[in-house]
Amino acid sequence: MRWVLVILGILLIVSCTPNKEECLRPYMETSKGCCLDVDSNHICDYKEILNQTEEVNQTGPVNGTGPVTALKPGELPDRSFRMEELESLINNVDGIHNYFVTDNRNIPYLNELEGEIKVNNRAMRTWAIEMLSEELETISDFHEYVAIPTWQGWRYYLNETDWGMTHEYLTENEFYTLFPKNKYYDNYFYVDYEKKGHIDLDINEEVVLSAKWNIPRYRRETFIFNQLGKYRGFWDNPVVVYKLPCTKDTIVYYRPRWATEFGNAKFTVNNKDNAYAMWFSEMRSEEPESLLKAIEVMKFCGVSPELTQQLDMANYSSIEKRSSDMDVFFRTVLDHEFEASVKYEIPDADNAVIIKGYDFSFVQNQAKDTLFEDSSFLKVDIFLVKYPSYTNELYDTIYLGRGFESGKLYSKELVKNVDLYGRDLSMMFLPKFETSYNSYYIGDPVVVALG
Repeated sequence: MRWVLVILGILLIVSCTPNKEECLRPYMETSKGCCLDVDSNHICDYKEILNQTEEVNQTGPVNGTGPVTALKPGELPDRSFRMEELESLINNVDGIHNYFVTDNRNIPYLNELEGEIKVNNRAMRTWAIEMLSEELETISDFHEYVAIPTWQGWRYYLNETDWGMTHEYLTENEFYTLFPKNKYYDNYFYVDYEKKGHIDLDINEEVVLSAKWNIPRYRRETFIFNQLGKYRGFWDNPVVVYKLPCTKDTIVYYRPRWATEFGNAKFTVNNKDNAYAMWFSEMRSEEPESLLKAIEVMKFCGVSPELTQQLDMANYSSIEKRSSDMDVFFRTVLDHEFEASVKYEIPDADNAVIIKGYDFSFVQNQAKDTLFEDSSFLKVDIFLVKYPSYTNELYDTIYLGRGFESGKLYSKELVKNVDLYGRDLSMMFLPKFETSYNSYYIGDPVVVALG
């Protein structure tokens, strides 16, 4: 009976023990997750490499498990560690275990990149390792590669499709060039445009000092303010990226999680100065922990603080006022092609035109499909223009199709037999995107003279 109770007790303890993450060889289990242990000595490989680096620190930086090699002044270390060891180190430094994968998504920046990027979280892109196609020999080469404006890596952290739908904020004169007053198809005024507010695109690149380390950091903030300068939130999550030199063929980018979470938070500040003060206060409070993680990674790579002190990066700062106004986007920004023609006959009778039919074709190559609901439609409004009075009237609306898919050809051929009367008539064709709550004219109209 006693043995039965003991066995039941053991089973109870086992059943109450929480499930731990299973670490498959060559990984071993730690209190923080899994770490790489290729030689099965029950010591995380990255700790062995860090210990070796610290032991030889007085003679020069070293990485990996290979022999110590003296570096020339300003020279980046060669990589003698396996990429899996770097990934394991990052996971343990960050305290969150995620397997790194090669990011091969079809996005513009990756398509243009000659090297390769491995990332531990494709949504957040917290840690990204760039494996270069051509080696960088010195810290000066690294500086040239990652400095603004040469560096295009910021695009990796940005939804380029969404951002491509924004535009530089318009002055009143620029606005009425696009939306002339008293125009037949426009009922949009500058005061309405101002009410929608604007985006402050604030870009900064700076070298952050921590003890003896110089660490490059890129920042991109998109504050939204109304016409009175009151804070209305972020257009997108802030981008804060530490650009860490590692080896001749490797660069590590670190985007702290707190910055991605900050953009979703709600705050009570109501003016521009307080909004910026709130942001800088948050960044300063989180900075020490972020810098410690960055330094641990550079130590592992074999980079010394003295090497980072040779970074001669000038601080960069720019602020641009932008807007995400959809009326302006459809009128001027959207990449599209629209063709319209009308078939007609002019009989012998004076002032008569017989409309025999229309041909339309439309393609847009920019707007993201998910922005447009199933209940959206593409139409063409037809205006009849009468000269010399230049009076315009909406004559007809033609349905081209449902949705607004990028790259899709919307076309239609219609047969008509309609008599029109008047002298010097023209028809004006204007494509229109229509949703359940709004409609937007697209680009400039196509005008066809009847006669």
